[in-house]
Amino acid sequence: MLVSLLEDLDRPGFLPFEFDVIVTDNASPDPGYAEIACYKPSHYRLSYYRRPTNIGAEPNVFGGLRMANGEFCLYVGDDDRLIPEMVAEIVRELQADDGAAVGFAAWQAYDLVDHRVIHNDCAFEDARFEFAEAEIMLEWLMSLAMNHPEHAIYRTSAIRRCLFPPISLTATILHLERLIRFGAVRFFSRPFLNLVGRHPAEPGVNRMTNGSNQGSTGWHRQLHSFAVIYARLAGKPLFQGTGLAASNTMFVAFCNALLDAQRNRRPLEAWEQFQLTKSVVDYPIVPPDEALRIAQRAAIQSTRLAAESFWGVERLMLMGFDPASGRSLLSIESGDRGAPLVWSDDTDYDNAAILVPTAAIAVEVQARLGIHAGRVFDLETIYSHFWS
Repeated sequence: MLVSLLEDLDRPGFLPFEFDVIVTDNASPDPGYAEIACYKPSHYRLSYYRRPTNIGAEPNVFGGLRMANGEFCLYVGDDDRLIPEMVAEIVRELQADDGAAVGFAAWQAYDLVDHRVIHNDCAFEDARFEFAEAEIMLEWLMSLAMNHPEHAIYRTSAIRRCLFPPISLTATILHLERLIRFGAVRFFSRPFLNLVGRHPAEPGVNRMTNGSNQGSTGWHRQLHSFAVIYARLAGKPLFQGTGLAASNTMFVAFCNALLDAQRNRRPLEAWEQFQLTKSVVDYPIVPPDEALRIAQRAAIQSTRLAAESFWGVERLMLMGFDPASGRSLLSIESGDRGAPLVWSDDTDYDNAAILVPTAAIAVEVQARLGIHAGRVFDLETIYSHFWS
């Protein structure tokens, strides 16, 4: 299916501007990927990368998006198809809108065997929201029967700031919370992507049912994500109108999930569940010092996830955690300086950082090692926004 997608893109004038295609092979056992590595398109530049191990879908996608060098970037699955005239139209509108960080679009299911639209279940109106209008945007999305933003054309400089894949929440909704802080969020009623329902390679398979066995698990992640984002952007619980019994049930469920995540050493999931409890009730769930410990561990684990998803990262150095200010400096290294941190499922997240007295000293160490400023991320925001 990937071969046919690459061939479909390789047409004269497919898009009215130059574009690159990045293939991120997530350690697939399919021997057919050897053909992709040798594929030579005529009308675009192709880069092929194969991971040594499978790191999961979302980290692989995020790592691929961060490799984009163009002004805009988008993700397309190997069994899907772009609608080129709509891609070009949305890119033109985003180029004309310097303040826009992303354009989310409707999607439609398409039969690639009979060449017809099967259905269009997720439709947006054309809209634009600034950060000050975040609450209005969220209520507007909820009024659309929980149609959540999924397919998007990103301004590359903005999506690179959405570094870390989540654990228990939906990535695209969390992207929404991050992206609106870096620019306006736009919605387009015209789809630029066909989700292929039937493909010539497997004409007897209805591909729109693939993954539906996830069922309520996927929807729960979306509802939980909306709860967190609404509380964060609007400053009030999403479930404020819910009856007391229902709120108590959700609160107990989230608290149990928080305790289970802590007990089984899953710090990022614990932080996300902690945020969920705060979205239901407006009082402290754990003491402030314990909340900071949860946040610190989550920051380090999300750093690990980011490092694993970035291509070409060989070494990771955490330096400068300052307990007094709750501030850390992180350097993600692709060179050979510094001692590598080896991650495993038994990583001690309490002691994974190289501690120095102040962040200022960490900056001096950073300068002495010649680490470029552009490779350093301030983790302070992670403590309040999951990641920066």
